[in-house]
Amino acid sequence: MDIIKKIIRLIKNIIKDNFLPKSKLTKDVIYLLKKNQIDSPIIFDVGAFQGNWIKNYLKSFPNLKGFLFEPYRISYEYLIKRFKNKNRLSIFNIALSSEIGTLEVNINTKSYTNSLLELDPLASESWENDELKHKEKMKVFVNTLDSFYEKISKNINRINLLKLDVQGLEHEVLKGGHNLLDNKLIDIILIEMLVVPTYKKQSQLSKLFEILENYDYVLYGIYDIERGSKFGPIQQFDAIFTKANFV
Repeated sequence: MDIIKKIIRLIKNIIKDNFLPKSKLTKDVIYLLKKNQIDSPIIFDVGAFQGNWIKNYLKSFPNLKGFLFEPYRISYEYLIKRFKNKNRLSIFNIALSSEIGTLEVNINTKSYTNSLLELDPLASESWENDELKHKEKMKVFVNTLDSFYEKISKNINRINLLKLDVQGLEHEVLKGGHNLLDNKLIDIILIEMLVVPTYKKQSQLSKLFEILENYDYVLYGIYDIERGSKFGPIQQFDAIFTKANFV
């Protein structure tokens, strides 16, 4: 039965990635960029996993410059192979947080749930339809947004789109990008926001909204709301924030 479920999930993902129209979220991001005449966007994909997200924008923006960050070695190697002919994309086997150093990434049974944070004891209860178990730890180099940007700032003058899919560590990544945020050098921020307990010390919604509000970002839209059942509580959703004068 597990094999059948995996095959069905694989077929669904193939159909979603290759045949279904762009999601509302993707359409809105493209709209915001083009409305502001950004035809060659600088995109930071933090938590790139297998590259399905960035793939949505390659056709719409032939001249985009993408920086992909993926701490899990196996996913990083997959990205290198998948985008080996895409010179517009630079891929890094690092994590981003609030401090520079070496930390351990927690490898879980579902690789898309890997995180610098440990699973919360309530994770399996929060996601009862998914098997969430810890497997092992792996050391990874950690940088900050500010430090990384400073090293490449001679080649780019701002970040047009910052996407965070960092499994509960969003507030730490934003903390590490204080200078960028304070100087209004990021136009659009897309964040996957967890609602239910999934990781120990995960970012709280109220804290994330407070951080972004303090830097004069406004909520543009909420997308892809996930629930465990039709009438169950919200588990997570995606949100777009923009600079107040950007929309």
